[in-house]
Amino acid sequence: GISPFQTPGGWLRAARPGRVFRGERVRPPRPLGNVWEWPRDVFVSPHPPSPEVLARPATPDAPRVIKGGSFLCSPNFCARYRVSARQGLHPATSTDHLGFRTVLRSPT
Repeated sequence: GISPFQTPGGWLRAARPGRVFRGERVRPPRPLGNVWEWPRDVFVSPHPPSPEVLARPATPDAPRVIKGGSFLCSPNFCARYRVSARQGLHPATSTDHLGFRTVLRSPT
């Protein structure tokens, strides 16, 4: 497919801060499409896994889940441009379109 680097707003060759692009008129800004989110989950297929599979300990080099899609995805380039998208990736992988969410909790 065609790589989605160019948009009406300019060239996208890297990740952008959250909320750079407006949401649609009736929806909030989209929480996906910047970088693949890399949660702590171990990737197992099929999803959801059976209880037996979940009970097995993960090895250090087991594939980890990445979710959501990235700035490299578009409808004609990447079929996983949605919040529920998930795939596995080796934990030693390094690339510019992976990220993670941080959580700030108030000390109570």
